[in-house]
Amino acid sequence: MSPAANVTSNLAAVSVVIPSLGNAARLSESLTAAVKAVDRRGVKRDEIIVVDDSGSSEAAGTVSEILAGLDESLKGRAVRVASTEGNRGFCEAVAKGFLEASGRYVLVVQDDVVVDEGVIDPLVDVLSRSKEIFAVAPRVRASQPEEGVASTFESAIQLALVDDRILVRETGETQEELERGDLPRSVDVVPSSAFLVRKDEFLGVGGFDGLFSPFDWEDVDIALTVRRQGRTLMEVPKARAVHRRLPGGLDEAVEPDLARAVRERNRLLLRWKHLSTRAEATEHLVSLWRTVLEAGLAGDRRTLEEVCLATARRGAVADSRSKLSGGDGLVLRT
Repeated sequence: MSPAANVTSNLAAVSVVIPSLGNAARLSESLTAAVKAVDRRGVKRDEIIVVDDSGSSEAAGTVSEILAGLDESLKGRAVRVASTEGNRGFCEAVAKGFLEASGRYVLVVQDDVVVDEGVIDPLVDVLSRSKEIFAVAPRVRASQPEEGVASTFESAIQLALVDDRILVRETGETQEELERGDLPRSVDVVPSSAFLVRKDEFLGVGGFDGLFSPFDWEDVDIALTVRRQGRTLMEVPKARAVHRRLPGGLDEAVEPDLARAVRERNRLLLRWKHLSTRAEATEHLVSLWRTVLEAGLAGDRRTLEEVCLATARRGAVADSRSKLSGGDGLVLRT
């Protein structure tokens, strides 16, 4: 055995989890890139798990076709398909992948994200430096396929608390400034499009909260949860990926108006879950009542529907709050 083989054999195993509906256009690039990344790392215990959330075993056939078209040198890499029970959404698909994973580390990659071949080791290196770091993310460029060029960095965001919502806003850093920095840096959120965590720690905090099923705001929620515990989140510029944002994803399994309502419902649930004091809760509820009254007077059915969808889950919010470290047992009553 060569010295290089000795080194790689001692490295901790990584499981790459790719939630998917089996869309060939999305998986063809992401799965191929994941196989190349695992092959380049050269650790035999590494694996790739495609989680089929289609409810109809769509991914199995698609994965087989993609693997059949790979170079012979790549066909020995461990790739398997695990299925959820029906179309359960992103949170449930990720949870299934973690339960199936055998690696110490899990790299979650959405099925329209294309990772660089050298993405894994820089992420593992940074995450293994300190137990204070909960999760790390590659530098993910968001690219609109119709433009054919990369646009924004998904980690270049900050969170802002407002009266009745949590907002995500740009940091103000230019792409040129971000490109110049190549050292790992602390970020408010590691995007769910691509991130690496220790399997046991992700499961230990409950993974993505089912409160936000089937999709959206789950990554912001877990970021706020672990930061409450004093943990940090890091972006690793030397690890790269491109989020293609192709159609046919898990969030498109429902019709557009409902998807929009779910996103806004979850944003309101997120605010409720992370209210920290009674004074803050009182201020929030006053603001929420004002929002509802203004929506009613203006005939704004969308806003009223979002609030109704959120209040229907107020019991689940109380359950989620009770699990937060340092929670004060505050319960919202509406």
